[in-house]
Amino acid sequence: MIGNDVVDLKQAALDSNWRRPRFLDKVFTAEEQQLIANALDQHQMVWLLWSMKEAAYKLYLQEFGKPFFNPKKLQCCLVSLSEGTVCVFGNTYHIQTEFVEDGLHAIATLKVSTRKYAKLFLISSASHNAQSQNVREQLLKAVCEQKCISVSKLKVLKSNLGIPYLSVDGSRLQQSVSISHHGRYGGFAIC
Repeated sequence: MIGNDVVDLKQAALDSNWRRPRFLDKVFTAEEQQLIANALDQHQMVWLLWSMKEAAYKLYLQEFGKPFFNPKKLQCCLVSLSEGTVCVFGNTYHIQTEFVEDGLHAIATLKVSTRKYAKLFLISSASHNAQSQNVREQLLKAVCEQKCISVSKLKVLKSNLGIPYLSVDGSRLQQSVSISHHGRYGGFAIC
């Protein structure tokens, strides 16, 4: 199983005023708020922690199928800016984050050693539907190349919880996938 999240840091600066009263209290634990307060780039730290929580939530949902909304129940710990963990109801998920010029891509796995393939890329369209379609196309292309499957036989579908999965000729593949897009960036992760 795998989870991912993408954040366009420029878009996040336009869309959100995370400095408004009580925002940090609603989303982040006291320890996470201390990480933000001590960070050289507080904006980047806010969205790093947010993306870690999002990626871990997607993995938790795949593993247990129990949706919830309480970001403070997802507790982040950093080893470095590119490596950390998120604990959710006693379950620990390992997070690796890739940084690009003004974006980031967080990937959550059950084990540090999990073999995975992840890709972060620019998307030219501002349309939500076009971005979603672009991410799906990039994912299908990567899987087709890996598995030598015709793109006409492969589909990205969603479970009743909204979790994406791959299907070949109507049969569900055992590979776990996660897709995400925000602003000018799209990304996916496969394991």
